[in-house]
Amino acid sequence: MQEFARYTAYYGSFNYSYILQWELVNQDYGANTSKIRLRALIEVNANNISWSSGNAVLDGTSFGLANTYYRGTTEVFSKEITVQHDSQGNAAPYISGSISTTFIMNGSCGGTINGIPPIPRYVTFTRHEVSEVKGTSCKVSWATDKARNWTQYSLNGGGWTDANDTVASDNKSGFYILKNLKPNTKYTIKTRVRASDSGLWTESSTLTVTTMGALFYYGGKRATAYYGKNGKWNLAIPYIGKNEKWRIGT
Repeated sequence: MQEFARYTAYYGSFNYSYILQWELVNQDYGANTSKIRLRALIEVNANNISWSSGNAVLDGTSFGLANTYYRGTTEVFSKEITVQHDSQGNAAPYISGSISTTFIMNGSCGGTINGIPPIPRYVTFTRHEVSEVKGTSCKVSWATDKARNWTQYSLNGGGWTDANDTVASDNKSGFYILKNLKPNTKYTIKTRVRASDSGLWTESSTLTVTTMGALFYYGGKRATAYYGKNGKWNLAIPYIGKNEKWRIGT
């Protein structure tokens, strides 16, 4: 338990305190919440303290007090609350409390609970790149700062499609192959991944790639044709033979 608020009353050389504490019970990553246990205590720095009647409040809940408490610290009430974290997974709620008795201890206290562990929310891309660009395919590689359990991609701003990617054992990196693309065509590619813990999606920045030119085949040979500045297709292997013909392929 950690203390976050205290009200103290003094009587001669003695002091008496109403103390508020908290501890983390559990966290629900999917709901973005934490369950917190609150505890109220009375601390007596004397042989005892007595009153004819007493009442206290913790986080809006009122409860009665015994008539006498002895030297030391005594728990007088506890409750559990659910705290909602913000969109970044952080939470620091303010909790109020008060005490009212017929002898000395009459006051309020409250404080902010700091130190609640943040809940992981979104994945961060640490790598997103394209490679192995061909006439009708390319490879997209990605890496993230924490585990994901689903990968999708979008071409040219279209809808999301399952990537069916190859993923490392820690679920923090992988790649997928885009197939059936058109030769000599410009594409934009975005990837999104779903965080394993929170279930939230993170979208990557946009990659731009232009596929290679059309492939031409003659028997077992092939060459790539590029569209040049002169407005004509140019073969990487421009000459095969007098009577031989190239056929276009993918």
